[in-house]
Amino acid sequence: MLKRQLDTIPQSNRTGYPSQFADVVEGRWYRQLGSVAGLTHMGVRHDVLKPGA
Repeated sequence: MLKRQLDTIPQSNRTGYPSQFADVVEGRWYRQLGSVAGLTHMGVRHDVLKPGA
């Protein structure tokens, strides 16, 4: 099984929400893991929520 170090996968806090709702998810950071693992039919994310998010 292929292993990856989680901290080598870039994080993002990008959102598709309109700007008036962006502050609701401001404390959320995520990593897209599915594409790194070679998955094509399923998505996997690692989300980290800051306190109060």
